[in-house]
Amino acid sequence: MQNINGELRKYYEDDLLRKMLEHDPKKRITSKEVVEQLESINNKVILYIMS
Repeated sequence: MQNINGELRKYYEDDLLRKMLEHDPKKRITSKEVVEQLESINNKVILYIMS
């Protein structure tokens, strides 16, 4: 289960990083959205671990 947890976290973190590094400022994620996404990632991983 630890390996799957790591894979899930990596997927979500890679997605977040792509959004943060978007070249077009209009499409780039805001700092508020970064915090929201990090909270969402954390909640999804916790839910997965508990299931």
